[in-house]
Amino acid sequence: MHLLPPDRPVPETAVPAGLPRAFAAPWERVGLSAPIPVSDAARERRPVRVGGGKETARHRPRIAMVLPCPLSLAALLVATAPRRRARFW
Repeated sequence: MHLLPPDRPVPETAVPAGLPRAFAAPWERVGLSAPIPVSDAARERRPVRVGGGKETARHRPRIAMVLPCPLSLAALLVATAPRRRARFW
């Protein structure tokens, strides 16, 4: 789970899950303009799904290059006043 602090446009990892910390470290803090699902979901205010395998390679080639295996994921924004949370599964 990434949290989007109200004073900064940088989602930060609040609850890491599913990946080793060393592997996930580059995504602990990401800008809203970053071309990754959690940023897209927060910026566009819509769920973002990546189906894995060929779909990841076609639509998210930078992510596909660093993954050790095919990965499916979903990122969505959970909005609560005054905070917004971007969630990644």
